[in-house]
Amino acid sequence: MGEELKREHQLMSLRMELLAWSGDPYILIEFESGGSSKKNWKLPASMLGITQEGRSSLPQGPHLPHALADEIAATANENARTGSSEPLWLHLIRPYGLLGAVPWERLLGDVVNRPILRLPDFLERSKEDPDILEIAVCFDPSIEGDHFADFRRVHDVICSAFDAPRAQIVAHLFTTPKIAEHFGTYPIPRLKIHSLGEERIEIGSGLAGLPSFSPWLGWIESVLRNEALDAVHFICPTESSDERSNLLLRASPGRDAAQSLTAVYPSEVASFLQRTGAWAALFSPPQGSGTEESCRYFADSLAQIRPGPVLYHEFDDDIEQVRNRLDKVYQFLFASDPSEAPQLHKDFLYCQPALVSDYENWDSGRNEVPPRASVTQRVWARLSQQSDLIPDYRLSEAPAWTSAAQRFVEKASLDSSRFLRSAQGSFLDEAVSSSAMSANNVVQSTLSDIQKIIDQHVLPPKDD
Repeated sequence: MGEELKREHQLMSLRMELLAWSGDPYILIEFESGGSSKKNWKLPASMLGITQEGRSSLPQGPHLPHALADEIAATANENARTGSSEPLWLHLIRPYGLLGAVPWERLLGDVVNRPILRLPDFLERSKEDPDILEIAVCFDPSIEGDHFADFRRVHDVICSAFDAPRAQIVAHLFTTPKIAEHFGTYPIPRLKIHSLGEERIEIGSGLAGLPSFSPWLGWIESVLRNEALDAVHFICPTESSDERSNLLLRASPGRDAAQSLTAVYPSEVASFLQRTGAWAALFSPPQGSGTEESCRYFADSLAQIRPGPVLYHEFDDDIEQVRNRLDKVYQFLFASDPSEAPQLHKDFLYCQPALVSDYENWDSGRNEVPPRASVTQRVWARLSQQSDLIPDYRLSEAPAWTSAAQRFVEKASLDSSRFLRSAQGSFLDEAVSSSAMSANNVVQSTLSDIQKIIDQHVLPPKDD
């Protein structure tokens, strides 16, 4: 589906494929623009820290030859149609192993000097209410990290969320008791802080009785069972082993001491996001946790199994620069209309080209949910959040179940398209291929019927 996106929007992209038929693995890189290949290069995978012997280990010490980076930058400048603001898209061809864990944005960003975004494997952008942003921040501090530095970074994440260009913004913080107490001492207006007290420890621990189920995710779902989320920003350590990366969360959210940790797989997070209705997922490793590489790998792995934007954001010691970078990506990701893409450098973002302004063939009405609120209502909602002198004004929202149902439809549509692509690409006889096409048509028809039911409940109220 990445190929269709490139054709539709006439994207400028780097097509990357990991090949290892014989001998040492290498990466074939093709620069594509206007629907055709302009240049190509072969790069030993070992240069990016990927070897056959260590193929289950994360890339170590990746680097690009300066000449290659310069040539990619020059080719981008020659083929850009809208100047230096036009993004260069990374199109990673599945299966690509550890290529997604390579910090391409850092290796190319300073030389290319233009936005670098990652191309998703689904055609449509997620349907969501363009007036409202409801975000949950899940912060489980690193065991041995600097909790004061972590507090400052989480504070910046929440402030960036409240600065997003939405009429109504609701932010939740789920964290350990001590961190929650600290935020209570230095409060952020309109932030909803959630923490399990000592009396709730047994309840929280009981959630772990379900096999392969995170107490943290169960806790968040139980608190927000009558609300729908738009985004979740996870700030927690990760680990990698056996070609897989997992989140690492305390076994009990109600305890400050990390007596034991639970591993949360990408598939569990994907299911959690679908059940809560969240269309965007964001990930940051706590500063000093030493889990940057594994967190990058986790975020990339999640982007391959679910539709919707995925952001990896990395903290560092330059607080002002990190906050500025985060502000820009939040402004872009949660903008109601297409806007100019930010330069990410240390971070990466999977998103739809439809989020970027000035692309050809972009239909502004495609897959959009019309605003439920009038202009006046949106203005009142925004003003009530910016001033304590104006009574709190809440916009009308669609039923919470519609968000989870919408995520289900989008995921099922992605799975169905991949199934059909796989069937058509296999050496199957005509009868089997025809059966696969028929099955896909039935699935798409059913999903279309479900979509109509959802649309009936998310359209603006008639009295508006």
